[in-house]
Amino acid sequence: MLFNSYGFLFVFLPATLFVYSLAAAKGAGRVFLQTLLFAASCVFIGASGLLSLSLLLFSLGMNFLLLRWMSGTFAEDSRRRIMLVSIVANLGLIAVFKYGDFFGQSLAYLSGAAIPLAEVTLPLAISFYTFQLIALTVDNWRNHRRCPSFPKLAIFVTFFPQLIAGPIVRYGEVEKFLDSLGVVRAPDLAIGFTIFGVGLFKKAVLADGLAPTANAFFAGVEAGADPTLLEAWAGALTYTFQIYFDFSGYSDMAVGLAMLFGIRLPANFYSPYRATSIIEFWRRWHMTLSSWLRDYLYIPLGGNRKGMLSRWRNVFVTMLLGGLWHGASWNFVFWGGFHGLLIAGNHAARHFGIRTGPVLGWILTFFAVVMGWVIFRTTDVEAAMR
Repeated sequence: MLFNSYGFLFVFLPATLFVYSLAAAKGAGRVFLQTLLFAASCVFIGASGLLSLSLLLFSLGMNFLLLRWMSGTFAEDSRRRIMLVSIVANLGLIAVFKYGDFFGQSLAYLSGAAIPLAEVTLPLAISFYTFQLIALTVDNWRNHRRCPSFPKLAIFVTFFPQLIAGPIVRYGEVEKFLDSLGVVRAPDLAIGFTIFGVGLFKKAVLADGLAPTANAFFAGVEAGADPTLLEAWAGALTYTFQIYFDFSGYSDMAVGLAMLFGIRLPANFYSPYRATSIIEFWRRWHMTLSSWLRDYLYIPLGGNRKGMLSRWRNVFVTMLLGGLWHGASWNFVFWGGFHGLLIAGNHAARHFGIRTGPVLGWILTFFAVVMGWVIFRTTDVEAAMR
């Protein structure tokens, strides 16, 4: 169920908001309202298929039990082992259901052997809620926090506004709002519908308006067409703005929808195409993913604590895996590696005192970002080079 679909706009959202508002106005308790939003979110994800709903509920139950187990264990070594078990279990689910066929295809290509593929349909939102659960587990282990109650954990994991495309939310960012669910307020409705409307315009008008042109261009190139200089730039720039308006629009809609229920989600975009360096770009683009990769991958790998070369390596590995997170295809890995090299190069330039002015910095950054989107969008390497 997409946010810009008629079923969501004219059936699901009005019905959910009406029932929630009525229950809150009648004095329903916090746990009841949390359970109500959880049930609505289950209906939302269930509309995409039984597999998506079943896997989400299984992941929710598994993580709740592991968090309870870790909360009740006082020996630090035991807590750390439980934390590691949780991370491995979560990554195992995403490896099987998102990357199983990708790994099988890659192994078959390298070995020449015929490897049967499961051909499992990708479950909705598995990348987003898996990262949220890993962050919650690690934070609870680091800070010795107790396991949230099941209703709070359930709505944190399944809350439908941020389920499809983020933002990737930390539990501490929304805990106080989950504790204060209540009567729907007019200012929240006004702000929420305004932000949602802006996001809907970005997605339904701008992104979807650019999509046919971008899709036709890249389909032609992958079919063997050899674009001219102007055609190549036109196609690449069209997709550059399509993906921004699509992803930014969805993030805006998520923030606006959450506001309707009094929950404030973090911003996910901050004019990324205005960045004057690739480092700044990643502080503005998909900001919740960038901060997640920094805190739960880059820093555990060693960050910048072990010298310049180690820092560049950690940046490259982080972006390589961040690229793979976007999809089970080698073009995403190449895209992540490309950005990893760019960020490492940016750090190296700063280390050696190489500076550009804001205008040249913006030109170089935007050019690099557009080249990256060509890699991201094109599954065929030869086509991407053309």
